[in-house]
Amino acid sequence: MSIKLFGIIFIILGIIMTILTISNKKSYANKKFKNLKVKRQIYKKNNLNLAEGIFFTILGLIIYFDIFSPPIILVILILFLLIALKLSIRIAKDKN
Repeated sequence: MSIKLFGIIFIILGIIMTILTISNKKSYANKKFKNLKVKRQIYKKNNLNLAEGIFFTILGLIIYFDIFSPPIILVILILFLLIALKLSIRIAKDKN
């Protein structure tokens, strides 16, 4: 498969994630939460998903236009996934 195809896949994935997160935020904005802690957890998770969607879109553009070499792109992807993992672990700890 061509490297440009991976770029297009990342762009589409990022746009879909961003759109779904924004619609999810709008649906939760109308709900009344009895527990403020639950509301904070939902907003943190939505913000993380929004950041991932934007990142995948940017990464797809970088891959598609060959701005960086593939090893640098791989390092950027691994660093972002580690940051996302750390944030999701923190959200899970807040949940308990």
